[in-house]
Amino acid sequence: MAQIKAKTVEPLLLNKTDLCKSLGISTQAFDKWGVPVHSKKGRQCFYTMTDVVANRVGNERQKHQASGEELDPE
Repeated sequence: MAQIKAKTVEPLLLNKTDLCKSLGISTQAFDKWGVPVHSKKGRQCFYTMTDVVANRVGNERQKHQASGEELDPE
């Protein structure tokens, strides 16, 4: 019986310019977010959407914790 090989999925990488265009923000605003760079190639920095979303969710959680609100009202 033949074995099925699992394919590894490579993350889709976007450079800062393309990422900012898709988000509708300036590159200066994106720099203030502090999203970690996934990889670099020459002078270009590449980011994953996973890192961007995790950064924004973490930012919102910090805002709610700083204001004393609970995220889960249980």
